[in-house]
Amino acid sequence: MQKRLDFLAFFIPFVVYVLSLNSVWSADYQASILGLQYSLWKNHSFSLGVQGSPIVHSVDVGLFNGKYYSEISPGFAILALPFAELGFFLDGGTTINLWGNAVIFDELFVALTSALSAFVVYKICRFYAEPIPSLLASITLALGTSVWPFSTMIFIHGTSLFFSTSAVYLVLR
Repeated sequence: MQKRLDFLAFFIPFVVYVLSLNSVWSADYQASILGLQYSLWKNHSFSLGVQGSPIVHSVDVGLFNGKYYSEISPGFAILALPFAELGFFLDGGTTINLWGNAVIFDELFVALTSALSAFVVYKICRFYAEPIPSLLASITLALGTSVWPFSTMIFIHGTSLFFSTSAVYLVLR
């Protein structure tokens, strides 16, 4: 019974998140994240290109010393890079497609880390409560808060939540 509840604490949020992936939320955020991932994948560089090169401009892309850079912290882009690489490969690998497979795979990474957050909350609750109330608390966090909408698009909050809840779990452990 315990192993089944452990599994459900992860599986229920993950399935709900995957079934509600957005993939077209914001070209600005996607341009910055995907641009950085594409540059890391293709050029092995944090620079998105030099001034005058054809890049996707957005509010999160800045110009410094003649080169374009993403103004968003690179942590998410680096962590989700294996997922994005698969998307770039499936998209043909020649350019960034703001509504292609790389977006879906990045969103899948966010859904995965958000579902893991729900699982970690379940494990934290198990220190203090029985399995069923712990599962309900986990599902409430996953589906009854803003975690759900932010887990269905490229948005770093779902991944940040995973690291935050993991830190609490490790301290309590």
